[in-house]
Amino acid sequence: MAHVSTLWGTTLPRGGGGGSSVTPTEAIIVNADCLITDDVRKCVYVTSDMVGSNLQVATADTSDPAKMPVCGIILSKSSDTVCQVLLMGKSSLFSGLTAGKQYWCGSSSDLVLHPTGLVYAQSLGVALSSDTFWFNAGIVHTL
Repeated sequence: MAHVSTLWGTTLPRGGGGGSSVTPTEAIIVNADCLITDDVRKCVYVTSDMVGSNLQVATADTSDPAKMPVCGIILSKSSDTVCQVLLMGKSSLFSGLTAGKQYWCGSSSDLVLHPTGLVYAQSLGVALSSDTFWFNAGIVHTL
């Protein structure tokens, strides 16, 4: 029998278990309410309680502890204030990455190789190739 997880009412497949043909989940993506100024490929934090099944997010700020930690990355926007956020997993939304390297949240809330000039640093994951990133946010470090 296949093992499943549920995220806000959505059944997510998990691999393993008795010759199951279920494919492991490659990403956990959720709907969120965001600000009109929040852009695709930017790191976001949770701003308040969920409204219905939507997270409430805004662009993270590595100089402000109230706007950290990063919980995800905006993958797309279906309107000015509704977005899809990658909480964990694989995305091919990026380019120019270095495979095998660890990336961090930069001062512009984007992916950077070496966090510099930050008050707070948070590891975001590893590049799998030049255009594929594995997002798995780590803990926030005070610099």
